[in-house]
Amino acid sequence: MRAILWLVKERIIIWKNHPWQVLFLLAVPFLSVVLYLYTSTGTSQDNLTLGVVDHDRTATSHLLVQGMRRRTTVKMLTHEQEAKALSQQNVMAIVTIPTDYQQRMDKGERPALTLRALQQGTLINNLRDSVTASVTDTLQVRGLATRSVPIKQVGTYLETHTPQLKFRQIDQHVASHTLTLQIIGFLLMMMLYQANTFGTRSLQLERRNKIYQRTMLTPISPASYFGGTALFGLLAMLVEVVLTVIVMVGIFKISIGMSVLTLMGVLLWFGILAVLWSLAVGVLANSSGLANGLQVLLITLSSLLSGALIPISVMPTVMQRVAMITPQYWLLQALTQLQLGTVTGKFWESLAMVGLFSLLCFSLAIFGFMRRQRQEIFD
Repeated sequence: MRAILWLVKERIIIWKNHPWQVLFLLAVPFLSVVLYLYTSTGTSQDNLTLGVVDHDRTATSHLLVQGMRRRTTVKMLTHEQEAKALSQQNVMAIVTIPTDYQQRMDKGERPALTLRALQQGTLINNLRDSVTASVTDTLQVRGLATRSVPIKQVGTYLETHTPQLKFRQIDQHVASHTLTLQIIGFLLMMMLYQANTFGTRSLQLERRNKIYQRTMLTPISPASYFGGTALFGLLAMLVEVVLTVIVMVGIFKISIGMSVLTLMGVLLWFGILAVLWSLAVGVLANSSGLANGLQVLLITLSSLLSGALIPISVMPTVMQRVAMITPQYWLLQALTQLQLGTVTGKFWESLAMVGLFSLLCFSLAIFGFMRRQRQEIFD
């Protein structure tokens, strides 16, 4: 243990002589929050907006639109704006009300509405359900209307006399919790890249520069060498986790939906995986070029597929299933369970899945270490 601590101390001394690495480590938490806030500003609200093109413009279609407004944000569009709004992602989906909507309703028909969207997933299904519920409300209001009391008058009466429940505070918390998950998703990717610096690159550079061989001349075993490297990387992950939570909660006042210590503990659990992942690639790759290439490929693909960068709710069902093969997906699922306020078996199952990925990386690192009893020079 003393040998491991000695190696960590020496690595800290060497690391302090590289100010750019220190600056990048300290800047990652700010980058995770600021970059995501910058890229998401002005788009999150639009992405949750339902566009409506009303070709009928009658009392029935107006009532239908009002029903949609009670369930989601609605943006009225013209026929000319329809294609542009969808392609520029100003709205998530567009509902088109046909010209003869009220006329066909008067005949007892159920005219179909057209729903167009460029994406698939849970959010689109929720919007579709909202439209269906609005149609049902419209049919019920039409059932109350008579010749002496027109539908427009019935609709106006219900709108003015129905109690309005305010969900603004709840919606703000939901939006804040979603923002927390997306920021953390970006942080997970940055943690993997940062662990690459303290794990994979350190091993490859020290092999190439024969630092490992010189270290072995000291009273330190190979196991202590790799253990010290892992512990040093874990300390770096701890610094990133603590700084990120401070930035989110203390500076930007983001409601994370759970206790600060719990969030730190869960993120540190992923930090262990990040370090073991980096060590596994570092000892298995035959060159620094191959190691860096594998890291970029694996980190980028897993981050995109897991929902860390793209919300899992907007992904198609097939891609949501593919996301389950990534550790980031399970960590985000664990955080979602914490935000719901109930720690159930799903929470521990999600953490266990992250632990299994860590065990896999640890096994690969041990395998690579045992295969390379003689440390050769790369490149």
